[in-house]
Amino acid sequence: MRKIFGAGRSFTANIYIALFYRLAIVIFSFTLSRFIFYALNTTYFPGISFSNWMNILRGGLRFDIAALFYVNGLFILLFILPLPIRYNLVYQKVARIIFFVTNGISFVINCIDFIYFRFTLRRSTLDVLSEFSNEKGRGGSFVFSFLADYWYVVLIYVLLMILLIWLYNRVKIRKPSVINPWVYYPSGIVLMALIAALMVGGIRGDFKYSTRPITMSNAGEYVTN
Repeated sequence: MRKIFGAGRSFTANIYIALFYRLAIVIFSFTLSRFIFYALNTTYFPGISFSNWMNILRGGLRFDIAALFYVNGLFILLFILPLPIRYNLVYQKVARIIFFVTNGISFVINCIDFIYFRFTLRRSTLDVLSEFSNEKGRGGSFVFSFLADYWYVVLIYVLLMILLIWLYNRVKIRKPSVINPWVYYPSGIVLMALIAALMVGGIRGDFKYSTRPITMSNAGEYVTN
């Protein structure tokens, strides 16, 4: 299994480039999921023009960036802390596990949406948990029924995770040969502050002072009735 996920050409990069690359593959996976969602539910979106589709993708990217920072906040923190321990092998393995677990959960939600939308005509939110909680004693049967009826969604999820793992392993972090504390820590703090500011802007949807964190209510800006 390690040979499969580790196969292919890889490259080395500093820790910030590696972080950017790994966040970029999550955005790519989210966008790919959006195309799959549309392909499985085309009958619910008749008459969408190319310009409308481009507008939807543009809006989707804003939501994906916000979701990216919410889901990967801890992973990003582990990478941007200006501490030499972040190059430690065990430290990187912990970060790797966090990356796959948190993004794996977000992929589950995306894949559930492929089918959930057909019954509610909306994307799932946290209130879906309360809906399932009303089905006491039937959770197991519901899961097995879902797996049997929509096995292809499970297959899509597995393929998305395989792609995520394979792409993650394409970059190897290059540790600095010499760490000059007079440069390493000040520059690390500046970069940490810059990345934190970018995260705030991504979660809010832009950098306007009046903008609140982007929510589902903003989705209407990118669709036409």
